[in-house]
Amino acid sequence: MSFFKFIFSKKFLLQLVIAALVVVILGFLSAQWLNYTTNHDQRIKVPDLSRLSLDVVDKKLEEMNLRREILDSANYNPDYPRYAVIEQVPAAGKQVKENRKIYLTLNPSGYAKVEVPNYSVELNVR
Repeated sequence: MSFFKFIFSKKFLLQLVIAALVVVILGFLSAQWLNYTTNHDQRIKVPDLSRLSLDVVDKKLEEMNLRREILDSANYNPDYPRYAVIEQVPAAGKQVKENRKIYLTLNPSGYAKVEVPNYSVELNVR
């Protein structure tokens, strides 16, 4: 049998149609599986955590099935309570999926105490 006769034979065309159907079905099933496992279109609105203490933040995030991570303390800001949230990423009102981390920057407990060395210099002017 020649190559061209084989390509246009019923047996080859039937196998080609079956292979195409298998690829389409596997693609459809893969898309459905990804929608299910990635929680597609299931979003949570990030709450405004500014000025809240860590205890309140933990309760609020636990209720919403979110997590937190403290990035660092910023420079002390007297307008905010001690250990309160100054910044958060993502910002309040943004949409995230469940179990995502909210990164927090906290207000430290007070001004940092720094020892200033004595650099007095005597000038001998003549």
